[in-house]
Amino acid sequence: MPDKRFVESIDDIIESTINFTDHPEYWREAVGSSPKYFTHIVENGRHCFGLSKYSAFRKIEVSQYISKLRNTSNGNITQKHISKLTGTSWAPYSKTSPDIRQAFTEWIHGFFPKYQLNKASFISLDQNKSAYTQRPRRKHSFISPDDLQKKLRRQTEIGNAGEYIALKYEIERLRKTGIRNPEEYVEHVSKLNSAAGFDIWSRPSKTSVRFIEVKASMSDSTSFFITKNEVDTLKEHGSEAFLYFVHVKDVDNRIGEVIAELQDPIKHLESAGSLEPTLFHSELNIN
Repeated sequence: MPDKRFVESIDDIIESTINFTDHPEYWREAVGSSPKYFTHIVENGRHCFGLSKYSAFRKIEVSQYISKLRNTSNGNITQKHISKLTGTSWAPYSKTSPDIRQAFTEWIHGFFPKYQLNKASFISLDQNKSAYTQRPRRKHSFISPDDLQKKLRRQTEIGNAGEYIALKYEIERLRKTGIRNPEEYVEHVSKLNSAAGFDIWSRPSKTSVRFIEVKASMSDSTSFFITKNEVDTLKEHGSEAFLYFVHVKDVDNRIGEVIAELQDPIKHLESAGSLEPTLFHSELNIN
């Protein structure tokens, strides 16, 4: 009787194969010392390979396979299960098509340079017969550490440009109200304290104070991320709190415009139901 944890359809195998491909950080540890059997699919021109023993399990993460499931099932059983479910025999490396051999060689030698290719066998699945590849699905993104650092640096540059544009905007806004030397009443707080919970403090008088949090992007979108510290700070300041949305058009020259102001933003966001949590915080007490 098949293990209840095993895949039940070709779609399940395809899903597992794609999920394995989407987690390169686990490839080397998952394949072990001498893997022999791999599932394969071409998805939108991308060759995806999955370790057969992993692909036999239904809806599990690669990290879960490594930590808990790798040693709970025999490889021969998982290979036979996949073969029976697909109605296909495992094809040795030498009998597969040249494009699969080339893609597999590039893939596995990328993280396992000494792997002996003639050990490998495959079951290649047809994505055109799969309902799974035809429906929308959550994709696991991949970004290299270098690309991540570049992206973070770029986001910082955009944020800095946005704050500069908002600062100039606020000074000019005060000037238009008749305030002389308005720059004396506007402080770029985030330059002094990154944990303040807002970026700019505008205080031309006791009755017209603004605690301004700047949200900048290279588009005119008003979709944004906001930290718990920012939420708590802006909520505390109520009607004196503002969000300035900045469209940055030229990062290097810090050119752009404030496209919207939102007063008492947390009140509006909570009433609109548009505050969505995206992170989790946990603390483990091991005393």
